[in-house]
Amino acid sequence: MKVPLSVKRKENGEVGVFAEESFGVGKLVLKLKGDWISEPTKHSIQIGERHLDSAMGGYLNHHCNPNTRVVLQVESLNKEVHYVPLFTRIQGSLTSVTIANPHPVLIAIRTIGAGEEITFDYETTETELAAPFKCACHGRWIRGKGE
Repeated sequence: MKVPLSVKRKENGEVGVFAEESFGVGKLVLKLKGDWISEPTKHSIQIGERHLDSAMGGYLNHHCNPNTRVVLQVESLNKEVHYVPLFTRIQGSLTSVTIANPHPVLIAIRTIGAGEEITFDYETTETELAAPFKCACHGRWIRGKGE
């Protein structure tokens, strides 16, 4: 299956992930795959208390008005696929009983056109960024949720 995304260098020299085809609202854009690590890096994505070092995910850039959101893809008992928000405070075995095969994914939260950069809001997943930066959207420092 061809991934409808590509990693490209932007005019400003930064690298980003771009759509090769359009995505409608609520559509799966990217299944995040990689290695689980315990400490954040500049390119990891925090999922709960762990961090995912994802090859494609490491090139996703922040935007305060993003076109995707990180959620969990889960399977119900009758094999239907659902997308649920990240619940960072849920602990114990209840989640493994009520949902099957949880996997972090990006879903489109607005229509994404072919050629458009794929972005998400880092402050929706990261407690504390390994490398805080000044946002190009409005010049505010992006540091994480700071729980």
